[in-house]
Amino acid sequence: MILYAHTRPDRPPSEWEPIETHAKTVAALAESFCEGFAPGFGQALGWLHDAGKYQPAFQQYLQNDSEAYDETKPDGVPHSIVGAWLAAKTCTACVGQLLAWPIAAHHGALRDKAGLSARLQTANRRLEDAVRGGMPIEMFKGMLPQDAPLWAHSWEAFALG
Repeated sequence: MILYAHTRPDRPPSEWEPIETHAKTVAALAESFCEGFAPGFGQALGWLHDAGKYQPAFQQYLQNDSEAYDETKPDGVPHSIVGAWLAAKTCTACVGQLLAWPIAAHHGALRDKAGLSARLQTANRRLEDAVRGGMPIEMFKGMLPQDAPLWAHSWEAFALG
């Protein structure tokens, strides 16, 4: 079964965007922005930003609503928090922080640290659902940066939840 990142209203599935195609494209673009100051982070951001779209509930929702990416909808299925949780829980505090914030905020639903911490509290169940839906968790873990760029070491690390 093909999993999708985006659908198009009134268009056949052959014109929808598979999640791997979308992630690969975003990862290459993000890395082109990051490579000069944080090599490897763009790849991780690109692959993880939509990790929650592997959730079966998200795929079902996407079949019915081409704007399922909008995490502000009351009946929506949050997806960005899955990649943020994976980064926050798998990486060192500094690397996790550098990845989790932009991943969780990429649809504008994140306003502050308390919001991120609250969303992370419920993300483990969503991660489990995404893995059951086919998310390649070991591949994702393997592409996470092991260390933060030198400039980030002077930042004061904090727990994300």
